[in-house]
Amino acid sequence: MTHRTNPTLLVIGAAVVSIIGFVVAGTVDHSLVRVVGALFGLAAAGAGAGLAARSSRTAGLVAVAAVPLAVVVVGAPVAGILDAADSPPTATRHYDPPVRQTPAPKTLDEQLAAAIEHADVLAPGGSASILSIRFGWASELVVLDPRDQSAVSASWDEDGWGSPSHDVARTRDTFAAVDLSSFSFRAVEPLIASAAKAIGDSGVGYVGTVVIERRDPDHRLLASFDSDDPGRKLQVDARGRLPDTLDMASMDTVLAGAGRAMRAVGLDPRTTPMSEFDFRTTRDGANFPGASQIMNSGGVIMAFDDGPIDEILVRPGEFPIAGTGPTYSSGRSFTLTDLTRAGLTRAREDQIRRHSLSDADRDLVGFQAGGPFGEPRQMRMSVGPMDVEGRYTFGGRYVG
Repeated sequence: MTHRTNPTLLVIGAAVVSIIGFVVAGTVDHSLVRVVGALFGLAAAGAGAGLAARSSRTAGLVAVAAVPLAVVVVGAPVAGILDAADSPPTATRHYDPPVRQTPAPKTLDEQLAAAIEHADVLAPGGSASILSIRFGWASELVVLDPRDQSAVSASWDEDGWGSPSHDVARTRDTFAAVDLSSFSFRAVEPLIASAAKAIGDSGVGYVGTVVIERRDPDHRLLASFDSDDPGRKLQVDARGRLPDTLDMASMDTVLAGAGRAMRAVGLDPRTTPMSEFDFRTTRDGANFPGASQIMNSGGVIMAFDDGPIDEILVRPGEFPIAGTGPTYSSGRSFTLTDLTRAGLTRAREDQIRRHSLSDADRDLVGFQAGGPFGEPRQMRMSVGPMDVEGRYTFGGRYVG
């Protein structure tokens, strides 16, 4: 009677021997021993599969699949454990990221000096033909190239200057470095912060950008700081002086400021015929009863019936802009002196009583005297954050 070996035992035995061979090949340091171990493992796997196949074809197929699987599932983890146990301990490494040596930010005065110096790099004599210098977000220097009258610009940041670019010059109203010889950001910034607070802004110096350039249409060289309102700037001239317009943010003092603005351009507040006077405070929450250039930013606009000046626009914190153009007689003209603080106050107090407003709303005033839709010598006034208004005589009497 012929004795047959159990094929299951053959497969198990072949798997065990193969595992031992491959563990030796994966853990021993000696190269020759590793090679022998690997060959021994392969031979054991092959022999086991052959012997199992003699018993039955099915057993042979099982051996072909089971032996390699056992090597992977059992042999690989065992080899890893043994190899880790034999490895010498390593010291714990601490990674220290490299420290970037970033230079200290330059002050605005240092940036201004660097920009003026770089102007001569952009164009011959560039420091005598500067179009604009922008500080803060998207810092940029623009000069007029005298050779072809093009605008040459370059941006800068903490890493240095960018490559210059050429474009068509939209203006040729330049200034020179000497025009800023007495200008100092260090002296100006506290003034700007104080001016911002005076008109109800945050007073953080400047927000976003500062631009030095000549203003159209009067060609005045100004440094314009961003304010809390995108439609209004805080300005100083080339000598670092603030405009005399801060009191034009309040109804209580706007008439005095408007008189100064008129006299500055040669107009007499007592006799110059006016067709419209618009005012809105710069305080948040105020409304304006109509449409006007100052309805969002706040300030004053005066339109005149006759004379060389057709209007004066004043935004508190900015220098006034006097416009010249054709004027016509509206037939409903008045003078600045026809408006009085007493009449404005009387109208405001009536609005507060009429609409049950609080004392906190007292400064939130907007009014339009005259205007294309107004009656002669009447004004429309709005007080408080609610969209309410009333019509009044210049003396402050309610008419509807």
